[in-house]
Amino acid sequence: ELFKNNTFLLALKNTEIFTAVAIPLLMVISFLLALFLNSFKKISSFFRSSLLIPVVVPVASLICVWQVIFDDYGAVNAFLNYLGIDTVRFFNSEFSMVMIILIYVWKYCGFCVILFTAGLTNVPTSLYESARLDGANAFQIVRKITIPMITPTTFFVFLMEIIYSFKIFREVFALFGNYPDENVYFLQNFINNNYYNLNYSRLSSASVILSLFII
Repeated sequence: ELFKNNTFLLALKNTEIFTAVAIPLLMVISFLLALFLNSFKKISSFFRSSLLIPVVVPVASLICVWQVIFDDYGAVNAFLNYLGIDTVRFFNSEFSMVMIILIYVWKYCGFCVILFTAGLTNVPTSLYESARLDGANAFQIVRKITIPMITPTTFFVFLMEIIYSFKIFREVFALFGNYPDENVYFLQNFINNNYYNLNYSRLSSASVILSLFII
């Protein structure tokens, strides 16, 4: 019966879209930032510490910041109005998914950068030196040496980001409440609402499916 429920199917679709878009985007951005910081070792420690700030700041404080930025009368819309563009309703439109993806990438980027940086430091410099002597350019070095050598780190980052992607419910709930816009109605929202409605059979079934998805 659950797979015939339109609300559950919507939640499943949104969860899949978020996972399929947010995780690859976060991994690519984090990897590129790690490569950049690895080239400037003198300033890398400062930037790595700065990127960790979103992880340690309480969720409630972050929500206040994002509300100020994306509200109908917030900073982003003020800038858009200044440019002559109509107000964008970030909390009640298709842009709500974009906003949640941006929050996810912004919050966990620093953690992923540190993991990727640790993986990059384990790559022997002799490999890079030999490749340069053979005439390899920067793109070839990254594709042929760096990426294969940090495969274990990449896999670990991927697993961690899968786990963190299911924690984004805190931000979604704080920003949108029990019944958010249909573009950001996730499986966690469906489970949470069925808990409040005391529909334990549907709640249990959805929880099993979510657990299988995580596994």
